[in-house]
This record gives sequence, structure tokens and C-alpha cells, in this order.
Amino acid sequence: MPSAPEPAVVLQADPLRSHFLLPETADVQLRDAFGRVPHASRAVGRDAWPAPAIPRVGAALCSIVAAYPRLALAPGAQALLDRLDALPPAAEAVAALCEHRSGIAA
Repeated sequence: MPSAPEPAVVLQADPLRSHFLLPETADVQLRDAFGRVPHASRAVGRDAWPAPAIPRVGAALCSIVAAYPRLALAPGAQALLDRLDALPPAAEAVAALCEHRSGIAA
């Protein structure tokens, strides 16, 4: 009898489309990979690990999605990744500047 396929873990986007959210229920291997994404961290008191929607994070998440077939993308997360992918190369520099300069809103 074939074994049942592993349940998919669904990467979500938050309602404001400013962060990607990995559910706390993801396995340790996937959480470790997500934890290496720039600016990703376990949010205390939340049931998901957030990572901001910036170009560097989008590139890292694309690598994780390719490496972990059990990771599925919710439509909002896929749309957010598509938007990040469509940004011009200079967007990474602007995002980095906004990250490190107080008083500048992204």
C-alpha cells in the first residue's frame, strides 16, 4: 500500500501584503530553512513565522519553494512573490536604504 503524500504546508501573505507567513505547524526542516531567510523570525505570540516582503526575501523564498515541494503558496503569497520578481533591480537598493535609515518609510 503506497504511503499517503505529506501534507502541504501553505505559505501565506498577511492581510496588508507586507509579510510572508510560514505556519508554526511547518516541520523543523522547513522552519530552519525559513529561519535563514533575511529578517525572518518567530513572532512571539503568533502562530506563524513572518518575513518582510522585500526583494531579498522573495529571492530566498523562491529557493525554498524549489527545494521543498511540500511547501505550497497561497494565492496571496504567490501574487506577492510575482510582484517582487517584477521589480527593477534598483528596488533592492531602495529597500536596503529604507531598512537602515530611520525615518524613511518603505
